[in-house]
Amino acid sequence: MRDEDGFVQGRFDLGDGMLLMLDTLDEGQHGGLYCESRLAWLARQLDEAGNRPVYLFMHHPPFGIGIPSLDYIGLANPEAFLKCVGARKNIRHLFFGHVHRPVCGSWHGIPYSTMRGLNHQVPFDMHTVDLVRQSHEPPAYAVVLLGADQVTVHFHDYLDKSALVDEDAGMRSM
Repeated sequence: MRDEDGFVQGRFDLGDGMLLMLDTLDEGQHGGLYCESRLAWLARQLDEAGNRPVYLFMHHPPFGIGIPSLDYIGLANPEAFLKCVGARKNIRHLFFGHVHRPVCGSWHGIPYSTMRGLNHQVPFDMHTVDLVRQSHEPPAYAVVLLGADQVTVHFHDYLDKSALVDEDAGMRSM
């Protein structure tokens, strides 16, 4: 999926909602960039959405998460991105990658979530600035359930086989 300028971004319309996939690649850099051309594309999509719910998906977060080594290589122009999306009342959730950690919260009233990677993870290190360390925490993926009035994100550590089992009844209820 590519937009008219060749960036790998696009949209999926689902019922009353819209999923927007955003290309934050800054070729040759670890950090991301969302240039004027991509911002213009996003603004057009958001205008077309009107009041419909919008869900944004991107690789680089447009804000710091409190882990200095990752914040250093986040989105290079977060102010421009915020100017484009900040006043929109219909953005229901922001999903991003890049940080290889389970993190959730809200940014200027927009809920967000990210998760561990499928390969290496980044440890919870709120001090190191100049080196992105890696850890052997288990990989995970997420399943997102979208409803008219709810967003639910299930994190699944798919290699974790530690379910409690009752020999007589199968899985033990919690």
